[in-house]
Amino acid sequence: MVPIKGVFRNATATSLKGNSKLCGSIPEFRLPNCKLQHANKRRLSPTMKLIISLVCGILGVILVLTFLYLQCLRRGKKESASSDSDKFLKVSYQSLLKATDAFSSTNLIGMGSFGSVYKGVLEEGGTTIAIKVFNLVRRGAYKSFTAECEALKNIRHRNLVKVLSVCSGSDYRGNDFKALIYEFMGNGSLEEWLHPAGTNGEINDGQRSLTFCQRLNIAIDVAMALEYLHHHCHTPTVHCDLKPSNVLLDDDMIGHVGDFGLAKFLPITSQTSSGNQSSSLGIKGTIGYTPPANAEYGMGHNVWIQGDVYSYGILLLEMFTGKKPIDNLFQGTLTLHNFVKAAVPEQLVEIVDPVLVQEMVQVEMSTSNHRNENNARLRMKTEECLISILEIGLACSAELPGERLDISDVVAQMCQIRKKHTVQLLAPFILVRRRASKSFTAECEAHYNLVKVISACSGSDYGGHDFKALIYEVMVNGRLEEWLHPIQTIEVPRERLDISDAMVEMCRIRNALQANRIYELIRI
Repeated sequence: MVPIKGVFRNATATSLKGNSKLCGSIPEFRLPNCKLQHANKRRLSPTMKLIISLVCGILGVILVLTFLYLQCLRRGKKESASSDSDKFLKVSYQSLLKATDAFSSTNLIGMGSFGSVYKGVLEEGGTTIAIKVFNLVRRGAYKSFTAECEALKNIRHRNLVKVLSVCSGSDYRGNDFKALIYEFMGNGSLEEWLHPAGTNGEINDGQRSLTFCQRLNIAIDVAMALEYLHHHCHTPTVHCDLKPSNVLLDDDMIGHVGDFGLAKFLPITSQTSSGNQSSSLGIKGTIGYTPPANAEYGMGHNVWIQGDVYSYGILLLEMFTGKKPIDNLFQGTLTLHNFVKAAVPEQLVEIVDPVLVQEMVQVEMSTSNHRNENNARLRMKTEECLISILEIGLACSAELPGERLDISDVVAQMCQIRKKHTVQLLAPFILVRRRASKSFTAECEAHYNLVKVISACSGSDYGGHDFKALIYEVMVNGRLEEWLHPIQTIEVPRERLDISDAMVEMCRIRNALQANRIYELIRI
């Protein structure tokens, strides 16, 4: 296109010959008009506009929903936090002061490494509680309080001491005050039952003691608590201070593990290998119950679950021998583990707790009217159970961690011993009626959907004859027969069905009844 300005304004002074493809300019050049092609602005089609609108709308809705979800999530967390706080007792220093009569020495029920435990009764509701008051002057008390709070807020198990609340503030002098409020355990600690105060191994008639079955049940309770801590917690937890004084017994003599002041949390990878956490409080645990030569969690050493297994092994040996691991008997290289290992199985009676030996003698005396072989059989079976338990204790308290049992295997083996002992203890008794003893033994075994046996009584009546009775849970609605045949009717014999066919037919009838009921509801 030739311009119309500048030199191109004068047609006589400019020549454009030989340029046939030029256009435009002034008329004197006689050039064709230029056909200008304007750049078409690319416009969006209606379909594209619709798609963009939909995408923007969807994104907007997503953003709004996301915002609302986050708001609901925050509100839910606040509500859950408030509901969790409502589950705990609300206590203050003043309420604890009243509950314990100003922390009177008459309410003192125990003392630990970092504090004292008092019994108290809350003024509101009359709830009996146990209050662990931390002695914050002691080094490590703050850390123990924090560790115990951290452990107890995330763990729930029937064999762990239940924390009801926590109190953190100041006392009447303005000093820091920290306390944990626990569910009160009416039967005290296992330590008080194994080693009553003021006794030197002698058996008194008025002295309370644990039977073989009670010790076995408590040992299983403790093992189940450790199994939960090691394998079923969200974060594997090591107790680090398992001993009789930290095993508390409720009114039903169920064992509860307590005192988590030295507890440590492990990464998942540390369950089967040495942990990577160490102590800053010195020796973790109690002398006699910690692994030898600081093998696991002694001074500055790592923490892992096999240390708890060792402590459990020592506890098990102590429960059935009645001897503490720090007894004066154990001097030099002689330990409770070696003491039991050297005596089992030949010298079993010599090392077993005298209370258990006396219990076996009393059982023999109660069956003295029967044949001697039955008495010998009963004693032999009880001794077999004792040997099995002590062998588990030895396996758990082995010096090398790799040789110790896993706590899950311990639970399985201990439960098997309990089941075996329950049957064997009752089997030797023979009643006058034929097969009565077998029936009595069989009915003592619990099973789902069978009538629950609450207890059993085996002894002698006023005439000196054998007396055996089973105590059942009462069934308020009586027997099925009383409902099917309230008035005696003549039974008409008919062809019997196979039990599988009967189940199919009964299910069909039930489904038909449910369908008819739904149909009737719809009609209504």
